[in-house]
Amino acid sequence: MPKKIGLAVAGNIPLAELAVFTEKAEAAGFDSVWIHETYFMRDAITQLAVAAAHTKRIRLATGCINPYTRNTTVIAMTLATLNEFAPRRLILGLGTGYPFRLSQMGIHIHSPPLDLMKRVQEIRQLLHGNAILNGSKLMFTSSFTEIPVFIGGRKPRMLKITGRIADGYIAAPAESVQSLKILIQKVEDSAKYYGRKDRISVAANILTHVSKDADRGYEEARKDPFMVYMMSVMEDDTLLASGFELECKKGIAERYFSGRIQEASELVSDDMLDAFAVVGKKEQVIDKLEKFYNAGIDLPLILPIKTDKDSINSIIETGSAIAQCI
Repeated sequence: MPKKIGLAVAGNIPLAELAVFTEKAEAAGFDSVWIHETYFMRDAITQLAVAAAHTKRIRLATGCINPYTRNTTVIAMTLATLNEFAPRRLILGLGTGYPFRLSQMGIHIHSPPLDLMKRVQEIRQLLHGNAILNGSKLMFTSSFTEIPVFIGGRKPRMLKITGRIADGYIAAPAESVQSLKILIQKVEDSAKYYGRKDRISVAANILTHVSKDADRGYEEARKDPFMVYMMSVMEDDTLLASGFELECKKGIAERYFSGRIQEASELVSDDMLDAFAVVGKKEQVIDKLEKFYNAGIDLPLILPIKTDKDSINSIIETGSAIAQCI
């Protein structure tokens, strides 16, 4: 039976290449493309518009943006505008952002989870043509359909709010099968507490690298600066839930943030790659992704560790095999 699979990208792919990749992903049967806003890189909305202009069916998601660099009114305006061009294809992935990066922009948020809940409600009100308390109201109409809201985060209050108000949950990269099961259970517990009967969809960013040779694939993934960075900033809870000691991250982080990336990469073990990423030959990657489906993930989002054309094309080919059950 075919399964849903998504492609996740950040701001590190030129727009002309992104257009080609989204076209290929749609043709390959991908359910959706999720564009994460990486601070100080290409912005997510422009990328999403490019993806919309070069596709006809594939769903288009922010994964994630925050309601601080763009306020609720601007987000609602943006969604309504994109929905006019790509109706019934949009998903809003929303989080609270990274405090350090937001502070670099002069933005300081107090009690982000509660503030996020308020802003989700405001966005929904605006998209339904209603005014919010400060008087904001959209002055144009769009062929509106409900736009699902996925919330990203892993702190207890964020998971509780997700279970209370979100249509879906989106997990960050570098979560293991074990840690994802815990996060999903917390969202489900929250939904039950608030008396929800509907099921909350779960999407998860999964760091992925496909190689023709498994051993070479591990070395390529291990040496990639993005992979090393992700291993150096992962949550302590994720490490512990996945059976690792905190010392595993400490040595990587110390070397990475002192500029010794090569040394840091040597401390990324095969066991860590197996736990927090999906690496290997095409058939191995497909088998490993099956474990995430079995853990309760409805929509794995393949996030390329390496973003050269060959690597992304290999990922799209692998995703096609999953979507079409070849």
